[in-house]
Amino acid sequence: GGYIILFSILISLLNGILSRNCPVFLLPAILEITNGIRMIAENIQNITVSYPLILGITTFGGLCAAAQTSCMLEGTGIKMLPYLIEKLAAALAASLIGYLYIYTVTCTV
Repeated sequence: GGYIILFSILISLLNGILSRNCPVFLLPAILEITNGIRMIAENIQNITVSYPLILGITTFGGLCAAAQTSCMLEGTGIKMLPYLIEKLAAALAASLIGYLYIYTVTCTV
């Protein structure tokens, strides 16, 4: 729970600093999954953009989940970098599939 609180506070601080007009204003969404999904849903009304982003952040889990996993792996000899690369690849694949799905649905309607 401590990591969730810490990353949620960090998101709040970054939201106060970053401008809504800045292209990276959604960058804090990758920090923590729950707040990240809420940020995307509230700030991006276009479903063809928000749906793939939400799928990606859900699949990745956020940096908060990565920090929790890192603590669990401490002392096991398991490396964190391959885990992060695989999570990012899975997030990219989920986002792409989500985009293709939304594109297919909106083009056929």
